[in-house]
Amino acid sequence: MKNFLKKNYIALIIAIVIIVIGYIYLFGPFKSNQIDLKKYNDSLTLFCQKEENINSEICRDFSLNGPFKGDVDVLYIFYNLLTDSPLSYLPLIIAFIISFLSLKEFSKFFNSSMAKLILIREKYSLFLKKIFLSSFKYVFLFPIIFLILYVGCLILGNFNFDISKYATSSIAIFSFTYLSLKSKFILLFLFNIIINSIIYVLLALITARITNSFYINVILSYILYFILDIIGEVFIGLISIILLNIDPHSYFNFLDIFSFYDIPNYFIYLGIRLLVIFILGVTTYIIYYNKEKFIQFIERKWEILK
Repeated sequence: MKNFLKKNYIALIIAIVIIVIGYIYLFGPFKSNQIDLKKYNDSLTLFCQKEENINSEICRDFSLNGPFKGDVDVLYIFYNLLTDSPLSYLPLIIAFIISFLSLKEFSKFFNSSMAKLILIREKYSLFLKKIFLSSFKYVFLFPIIFLILYVGCLILGNFNFDISKYATSSIAIFSFTYLSLKSKFILLFLFNIIINSIIYVLLALITARITNSFYINVILSYILYFILDIIGEVFIGLISIILLNIDPHSYFNFLDIFSFYDIPNYFIYLGIRLLVIFILGVTTYIIYYNKEKFIQFIERKWEILK
């Protein structure tokens, strides 16, 4: 356990900070404003203290039944956590965090004197498998974080998945197609995080072979992430609008991985990301294929995170 904590302390700190921020929002501002309706009930208390209002219908109801409660369900709570809390900024930095952690695994290995020795004694494919798996473990970091946060949403929402009020409503939460999944929606959400996280790790692996600087590679992988979004949303989107008269920008939006509102067909959305994973995977295979070139690369002096 001590060794595990030592090796993964940065990831654990990140997870704890995000979870704490999420729970503070859920059981603080959100619960107060949207479940306990504190401001509304406080104002109603003052209103009903006035003699001319005591016999009004709302004051009688308030007196008999006590404070009003907000009508919220689990997915509504989860949506607010993603969009109205400080965690709404996460889509912009998840790629950076995963790239940082993945490249840190590389830098620690390349900083050791064992790298070349292992390469000489061990089969190259097994060697690559080990270092790739050490990076891909971070694919599950944010799914675990959001699963823990989702438990808080379940508690606050009393496991209520009543979505009937959204069927004819213009409330801009998740598309009704996804809301209809009810409790199963979280599985789709977590799967989506995993798929996008794989893309982030592959971008990190590609940049790990570009320079011998940990810091530069982290920045490069983050830049590639934005370039990927620009290519999809701007260039492919613009061509589709001009030639096909359709706007597919939501399907190519790699910056906002939380929202499914403008994505009527998830299979198209998923297919695009699987295609990107395939292209990045082939690129990764090509640049790591030659063992001799890789040995020459790691023999250079690395400017890395200690």
